[in-house]
Amino acid sequence: MADISVWQFGADAKLYYHTTADTALADMNEATAVIEVTVGVEKADADITTRGNDGWRGRGGGLKDLSIEITAQWRKDDEFLNNCRDAFLNNTLIDLCAMTGDRDVGGNEGPRATCEILNVSRPEPLEDRLVVNITAACQTYRDWEIIST
Repeated sequence: MADISVWQFGADAKLYYHTTADTALADMNEATAVIEVTVGVEKADADITTRGNDGWRGRGGGLKDLSIEITAQWRKDDEFLNNCRDAFLNNTLIDLCAMTGDRDVGGNEGPRATCEILNVSRPEPLEDRLVVNITAACQTYRDWEIIST
């Protein structure tokens, strides 16, 4: 039988935010209207081919990129959603930290960055709740937070 005590579930993950750049994780607020978060971490694909590669293309990792895609329940009085909307409209930044669980529980981890909000869209389906889709792009990477056990 599988030991489910080692599994982590998306429902336990937490998204933290603050409107001041380089805010410590302990001082950030939890975004509670969040339904789903996708943390995208990747490297650019750099061509490092030389004539000495005997006809083979050389490839290597370039600059790293961090993006955070968020789907949240639309609530007109939600502080996080209003801060994201305002950051988008005013071209200001917001600090985000997407953790695998509560910041006070050892073993949880996730990236913390100062981000620009690139997209705030609100699909309006006829027979479902309103949600908002937010795309945040890392402008300044701060840390990969790992909570000590």
